[in-house]
Amino acid sequence: MILFQQFSLVSPLANFVVVPLMSVIIVPLTFIATVMLFISEPLGQFIFNLLVWPIDGLFWVLANLSQWSLSQVYLPKPTLLVTLFVTIGSFWLLMPKGWPGKPLGILLFLPAFLLETDKLQPGQIKMTVLDVGQGLAMIIRTQNHTLLYDTGDKYSDEFNMADMVIIPYMRMHGIAMINKLIISHSDRDHAGSYQELYDQIQINEVLAGEPDRISVNLSSTLNETVHNSKLMINQCQQGQQWQWDKVIFRVLSPKETTSDIKNNNLSCVIHITNAVNQTILLTGDIEKTIEKQLVNDYPELRANVLQVPHHGSKTSSSAIFLDHIQPDFALFSIGYKNRFNHPAAKVLKTYKKMQVNLYNTNNGAIEINSNITNNSFSVIEYRAAEKMFWHRDLNQL
Repeated sequence: MILFQQFSLVSPLANFVVVPLMSVIIVPLTFIATVMLFISEPLGQFIFNLLVWPIDGLFWVLANLSQWSLSQVYLPKPTLLVTLFVTIGSFWLLMPKGWPGKPLGILLFLPAFLLETDKLQPGQIKMTVLDVGQGLAMIIRTQNHTLLYDTGDKYSDEFNMADMVIIPYMRMHGIAMINKLIISHSDRDHAGSYQELYDQIQINEVLAGEPDRISVNLSSTLNETVHNSKLMINQCQQGQQWQWDKVIFRVLSPKETTSDIKNNNLSCVIHITNAVNQTILLTGDIEKTIEKQLVNDYPELRANVLQVPHHGSKTSSSAIFLDHIQPDFALFSIGYKNRFNHPAAKVLKTYKKMQVNLYNTNNGAIEINSNITNNSFSVIEYRAAEKMFWHRDLNQL
């Protein structure tokens, strides 16, 4: 629980089966069979063949136990004080028989189960750009709601950013569900882990810049019956708007969704504003064409915090766009030494000329917290906050 924020309530039952079966049957017979191979190979082979039954039975039991809802219990990351309580409680319960008040040790576990993550105030915004390598996944939280913008990539059936990054982050911070998932567009580094995310986390609504294309990609890996039972992916469209906990979310693009538009330019662009007019702009992979459109369509558009379009590609971040929105913070979601050489040197030069504060996911997750009392933002870089003496120096932009 302390190291990984998870533990199993069925592990005692699993060990009740595994320990005697391994100790009394499987391990002794394995030694006997091994010795018999030197005395009578057919007899040794016969004993090894017999071992298939208890081993298969053991894995059948473990596989079924792993499907139980209590096979893994997740808790928010414990504080130092909670860790101390749990450690003392563990030692207390393990004391010899007759230790005074021994059962009371269980009470020291209660703070871990009653622990709540930081509670946001109405109008407050907490945004985390997750480190998903060359791709994008951002979690935006208000007092009672959670929005996930993009899902990161999927590299194989065994390795995807939902399992490796997004879901562990949510569990560590006590986030049980996603109220709205926005998939900016269909590129794999933005939409690749949707299926794995959907299979494990409750998602109430999905918007996407290219819903049809994402649905087609999903159906290629699913049979049609399963695919039709999935949550509907709705079109993200200019003019959509909703409000959560005194925070307003507006969709600024795409304005048109015709097939002749480049898929990057179909990215769902979201503008977020709270009660004290703190603003965040999520841009996906839009390029200069859409940047110019946003400038023309929204003369008053500003953003304190900007998710840098297209990972800092030279096809985006035009000077006219940046001059228009006047960002204070620019967030680059990039892979370490990525093959695209993002961000482009010319783009970096433009941001630095404007004296924008630059952050990138080479330094781990980037957390932005709005302070509605003094109308400011605080920024935490995971690797900077958690840096140990053996870590390399951070890669600055």
